[in-house]
Amino acid sequence: MDARGVHRTLEKIQGMAEGAENVGARMAESIEHESRLTDHAKQQIKPLYREHSLRLMKLYAQLGSAICEVIAEEAEDDTARGLVELFRANFSAMSGRAEDMLHHDIGSETKLD
Repeated sequence: MDARGVHRTLEKIQGMAEGAENVGARMAESIEHESRLTDHAKQQIKPLYREHSLRLMKLYAQLGSAICEVIAEEAEDDTARGLVELFRANFSAMSGRAEDMLHHDIGSETKLD
């Protein structure tokens, strides 16, 4: 697999991981405008969206790391191998960041196991 193929394949998954966090934040914001819910219900729902988005971000990052393992064997040249390593580092950082945010934002109050 050449560098362009590596980039195309891994960029999609990285985008999904990044997007998961953004979607969760937007959903939490949108629930504020839901007039049919009480403020109490809104305050209970927002952390659920946050937890879900962070878990999804972590899963996509883990998926990306696993795919990097497979693609590393298929990389045709140093440029392609370098891209695999760059994406692997990005996925590792994203997974770690999601885990840290889960512990910081949610702590032991997880609801979605």
